[in-house]
Amino acid sequence: MKSNDNVRVVEHSMLVHFGSTGESHTISTIDLATQGVSFCLQKGEKAITVQRHGSDVVQTIESFGTDQLASAGFAHLQHQLNRYAKKRRLTAWYKGLIKWVLGPLLAFILVVSLNAAITAAVAPGSVPAGLTPVAVQHSDLSPEPAIVSKASERLAAESVIEPVLPRPDSKLLANALRDGVAANKYSIQLSSGPKGDLFVFSDPLCQYCQRLETQLEKLTDDYTIHVFPVSVIGGDDSTKQLGPVLCSEANARADLWKQAISSTGEKQPAPCEQASEVLAANNEFFRALLFEGTPVIINAQGHEFPSNQRATAENITQWIATSAGANR
Repeated sequence: MKSNDNVRVVEHSMLVHFGSTGESHTISTIDLATQGVSFCLQKGEKAITVQRHGSDVVQTIESFGTDQLASAGFAHLQHQLNRYAKKRRLTAWYKGLIKWVLGPLLAFILVVSLNAAITAAVAPGSVPAGLTPVAVQHSDLSPEPAIVSKASERLAAESVIEPVLPRPDSKLLANALRDGVAANKYSIQLSSGPKGDLFVFSDPLCQYCQRLETQLEKLTDDYTIHVFPVSVIGGDDSTKQLGPVLCSEANARADLWKQAISSTGEKQPAPCEQASEVLAANNEFFRALLFEGTPVIINAQGHEFPSNQRATAENITQWIATSAGANR
């Protein structure tokens, strides 16, 4: 005999009808999205009840003839509710991925394509084939001697100027970073200053990032500083260092970040799912923008602090003022 029991979710509503096993054969529709609901199995009464979150009202969905039928009906409800919750988590994850990673990445690819087309049209053949740029960390102190590849030495001897890596439109970059901050999981807010935002990509095991922290502390009274943690320098060791930071609530991350970048915090052998997701997104975004190394400092207009300047509080303040003046 075909069962007339039917429990299924359509959009954000659950249809419940125990036409075969229930006593009353009542058809109920339950809104799952507004406030949330809790189902309860009343074994003594052989019934299933529902209660909306924030309400004291308990309603009986259906009564059954035996405890076994009631338990089977409750298990069916639980299964459908778990499927609905999983679907909502996946939907939220995909929306976050599109908003924070794919959207800015597609915009960046468009800008790079346009820049490449313009470069090819203006100076065809000026870029040597097979040249691979070498990524280095940015120094916030006096520049140290760099290791120059043989290809770079040959180019220097021939007085060939290396092409500048393309950068995305500054407004697109600034908007993408603000979206990342608004998501409340990709960044760490270190301060709330009145003079505007300052965004920093930083790896806790990057020695220049560690030195930059003391300079950022001097700017906390004036600027709202958001750190986007990455593991592009320290790899797995940085990931372990950042585990406790990114697995914590947003209001606790600033103190934990200071411990992580000063190497006084506890490493987490197996970061939570959120930490892995955040680092993967931040690392992908960092690489898509072709940043040369960490730290990377970006102002509210989406401009990058020059890598050939010392990243001191005074220089950063002057650079912000100069960039703001240039955009008026």
